[in-house]
Amino acid sequence: PADVEALVSGRLGGQPEPELVERISERAGGNPFLTEELTAAGGRGDAMPDHLRELLLARLIPLGEASRGILRAAAAGGRRVDDGLLAAALELDEPTVQGALRQAVANGLLVRSDGERPGLGGFVFRHTLLRDAIEDELFPNERARLHAAYARALEARSDATTAAVHPAEPAAPPALAAAPGRRPPPTHP
Repeated sequence: PADVEALVSGRLGGQPEPELVERISERAGGNPFLTEELTAAGGRGDAMPDHLRELLLARLIPLGEASRGILRAAAAGGRRVDDGLLAAALELDEPTVQGALRQAVANGLLVRSDGERPGLGGFVFRHTLLRDAIEDELFPNERARLHAAYARALEARSDATTAAVHPAEPAAPPALAAAPGRRPPPTHP
């Protein structure tokens, strides 16, 4: 962040607050051009200039409409994309979603991620600003609908995991069920 601090202070003409440097550094992902553009956008690091948004969104042009739609839904889900969860949220088959994600990887929009835990791979947006620009294009109702779809998909995944970890207890034979002092079988939520 020392180089980011130097760029930001040079652009602002004074010493920036450490929080501003951190915010701009995180959003720019180490890219000097993006660092300067975010700084020039008002010096707070929050706003994205229209010309920068348009530049980032132009990267989606080579994708087909279906792939762009899937990428918009992925952006609504956060920086990291789990293809199985995305497919469930969109109620699409995984090969369709994976095809769109492959296009996004081939065009440098997403990169493969191994995830924080084994078995939790997926994809991440190459730049946080790219994800932000895509998500900002969503209409409020569209964003709410996608968030609700993600919530349903996460709930279904949680229910499936719970069922796999706590399978239904087999019923006790009638003679054992009526035995004095026998504890009832455990119940799982």
